Amino acid sequence: MERPTFVALSGLTIACLAAGVPLSLLTRDPVEVLNAPAYYGAVSSIGILIWSASAAVCFFGAAVVWRTSRNPEGTSFLAATGLLTAWLVLDDVLMLHDVILPGVLGFRQRYVLVAYVVIVSLYLFRFRRVIFKSEYPILFFALSFFGLSVLSDTVQTRMNFAWHHHLEDGCKLMGIVGWTVFSARMAFQRVFLTLEAAKPRQNQGKIEETPTPPLAVTERVLEMASSRGR
Repeated sequence: MERPTFVALSGLTIACLAAGVPLSLLTRDPVEVLNAPAYYGAVSSIGILIWSASAAVCFFGAAVVWRTSRNPEGTSFLAATGLLTAWLVLDDVLMLHDVILPGVLGFRQRYVLVAYVVIVSLYLFRFRRVIFKSEYPILFFALSFFGLSVLSDTVQTRMNFAWHHHLEDGCKLMGIVGWTVFSARMAFQRVFLTLEAAKPRQNQGKIEETPTPPLAVTERVLEMASSRGR
C-alpha cells in the first residue's frame, strides 16, 4: 500500500505546483487552515465518520459472503450498498452535488439530484427481494429523512426561512444513522447466514432469514478463526 500512496501524493504535489495551489491547503484540516474554532463542522464530521463505517461494514460483509459461500445475490447486494455509500461519503466530503458538479463542471444541481434519485431507485428495484426480506422500515425511515433534508434545502433557496440548517442538517444526520443501521444489520445478517450455512448440518433445512444480533456474528467469526488456527 505504500507505493500507491506515494504515487498519489506525488501526483497531488505535481498538480498543486502546476495550479499554483499550496499543498498544505489540501493536506491540513480546514479548521486549521481557516483558523476557526475546533467545533466548526463537528456534526458534519460525525456524519462522515458514520457514512464511512457503513461502507466499511458492507465491503467487509461482501468479502466474507463471497469467500465463504460464493453467494452472488448476497455479495452483490452488500457490494452495491457499500459502493453507493462510498459515493455518498465522497459527495459529502467534497461537496460534489453542492459545489463541484454544478459550479466547476457546469451540471445544474437539480439534474444532479434527479440523477441521485434515479440511482437510488434502480438500487431499490434491483435488490427489492432482498430488501423486503429485511428490516426495510429502517431503510425507508432513512430515505424519508434524506428526502426531507433535500426538500428543506430546496425550499430555503426560494424562501430563506429561519432555522433551515437545523432541519436540513438534522434530517441528513438522521438519514445517515438510519442508513448505517440498516446496512450494518443487513451485513451482519448475511454474514451470519453464510457462516451458518457453511457448518455441517444433519438436517439440511432452509435457514430462516431473521435479524441476527451483531454479537452472535462476531462470536461465530472468532470461533471459525480459532478452529482453523488449531
